[in-house]
Amino acid sequence: MGCKSNPKIWDQYWQKYANTAHKQASCQKGMEKGIQALIEDNREDGVSEERIIEKLQKRFSMDRGKAESYLERFTQK
Repeated sequence: MGCKSNPKIWDQYWQKYANTAHKQASCQKGMEKGIQALIEDNREDGVSEERIIEKLQKRFSMDRGKAESYLERFTQK
C-alpha cells in the first residue's frame, strides 16, 4: 500500500514537507537580513564596494556574482 492510498500518511508527509519549506524560507529571510545589515553598515562606514563583496563572499560563502547582486539590491540609491 503506497502513500497515496493512505490519506493519513499522505497528510503527514505534506505537513512535514510544508514545515520544512517554512523553516527554509525563514532561514533564507534571516540570512538576507544579515546580508543587508552588513552591506548597510559597511556603506555607512565608507567601506569600498570591493571590500564589501569580499566580506559577503567570506562570511556567507557565496560567489562573486551573488555578492555583487546582493550589493546592488541592498544599496540605497
